[in-house]
Amino acid sequence: MSLSPESRLWLYVSSRLLSTEETSQINSEIEIFCRQWAAHGVNLEAAGSVLHDRFIVLMVDETHAGASGCSIDSSVHFIRDLERKYGINLFNRMLIPYLDRDGAMQVITASEVKQYIQSGVLDGETSIFNTTIQTKREMDTRFLIRLKESWLSRYLNPVNV
Repeated sequence: MSLSPESRLWLYVSSRLLSTEETSQINSEIEIFCRQWAAHGVNLEAAGSVLHDRFIVLMVDETHAGASGCSIDSSVHFIRDLERKYGINLFNRMLIPYLDRDGAMQVITASEVKQYIQSGVLDGETSIFNTTIQTKREMDTRFLIRLKESWLSRYLNPVNV
């Protein structure tokens, strides 16, 4: 299914790395959920997947039918079920995933960002995963950005840029 670039997107960051087996199982559950996801009795054009064994993405192409309050509630219920089943937290919006100098994904909390910048672990050129994206287009073009292009740039001083 080819979704519109303007498709609405929900991104969830897992509190821990998912195993290959968990990723496969969750991808299957996402596929089943997206096939039956509906708003006011109309099936939604939806897709989703696990990315990088850390992110869960759900998308709805609202050019076909828009996501309603009830359909969004059902997606939240689905995500909560995944949390319980796999022992993960997907609603911690304070997790900041980034790529270290070796290209490996690391995750810190927002409260640690300033300390990591001051110690030189992070700087303006550090690649971070943009967890504020809201559309498929943003996923395709702005999912991985430099720290200095993100809301975290406020923690930079001229030395770190």
